[in-house]
Amino acid sequence: MSESQTIEIKLAIPPNNTLTNLLICEGLLYLINLSTSSITVENSTLIIPNKAFSKAYSELDDNRIERIKQLSTVGKNDAPSINLLQEMLNIRHRNKINTYGELLHILKEHAEVLTNLSNKIDLSSSLRGKDVTIGEIKDTKKEGLTLQLFKTERYTGLTSTEYNYTNKQLTTYLSKEAMLIALLGIYSSFITRVSENKKIYYYFLFISPDEINEVIATKTDTRDRFLIKDQLKDFLEQIIRKRFSEELIIAEILVNTRLQELLSNQSVEYVSTLLLKVAQEGNTYKTYEIIPLTVYRRKEREIFKILNNIIHPDGIILKRLQRNENVEYNNLLSAIYGLYRFVVLDDKQGLMVMLRELHNAYVKIRNDEKSRYHSRVYYELIREISNVERLL
Repeated sequence: MSESQTIEIKLAIPPNNTLTNLLICEGLLYLINLSTSSITVENSTLIIPNKAFSKAYSELDDNRIERIKQLSTVGKNDAPSINLLQEMLNIRHRNKINTYGELLHILKEHAEVLTNLSNKIDLSSSLRGKDVTIGEIKDTKKEGLTLQLFKTERYTGLTSTEYNYTNKQLTTYLSKEAMLIALLGIYSSFITRVSENKKIYYYFLFISPDEINEVIATKTDTRDRFLIKDQLKDFLEQIIRKRFSEELIIAEILVNTRLQELLSNQSVEYVSTLLLKVAQEGNTYKTYEIIPLTVYRRKEREIFKILNNIIHPDGIILKRLQRNENVEYNNLLSAIYGLYRFVVLDDKQGLMVMLRELHNAYVKIRNDEKSRYHSRVYYELIREISNVERLL
């Protein structure tokens, strides 16, 4: 173990859309965010204080850790790898760990031992026989850590002129340092867990690979981006838990309108993120959706404040869309598509579509005594959207 005042992390793992790489890159950005004033990047090597890991884990928020207890450890290899990690870090904990939140809690309790890591961490990945390793691992049986969440892709389809692995699956092993970084990535990116049709899904929000490259290459201050991303995660949790039938489009609309308000109060011009939907299928995980969410700051701040109120998760439109038997359901869905065109594609005609469809929804229920409240709200929304048109 080294008593060096710094840790050098060789950034040899390519930022891409695989879950393992995203988690490692997110963890790196989290470390950079905490050590902004004392990090340097030289020749693709990140230099951080040797206490960076200890500081990061000691300051983990208990409420967020509690939320991550929704994310289960699964499979026959998870428990042995968790035990091995604790053994390698000299942590004595005898109770079985069933969730990633519990593992993070243990690491927070023993954060002081995380000052005794290697002073040179190589995050390059390599192929050894039938294994893929990330970090310096001499013996995968004695030093390799493999959790099911990091085997989502299992490198199926990896090919080269020397190896014939097109139809085979390879096991991914992480060094203890790579695992600690990836666990910080889970802490930073995890949103929530939902159950749908007897299946369990987990949602994560990551800074996009392109933005990761920019941050590292230009030594950009990450604090504003993380502030926006953390607020965005809380907002997305509200949306996802309501289980809208057109959740992906609605989520993107809501993200964009909310981000405009957040961007107006920060120094960054844009935020580029990836929303991942990961399914738990028995003792395995599988990535189901990867949704890019990139938003640039726009000048029409007042417009987006109005739209944010109109399309709020607790507002009438999204509440009425939760039940497809509502008579105006199709009109509201068309209104959402119109708003999507305006907010995401910057197509002003989309706003006209939304206005027309809300008017049609109002006409359908205005003479229904039971829907008097809803018709009145639709009428007020039509007036608000008309104000938006005048601001364009």
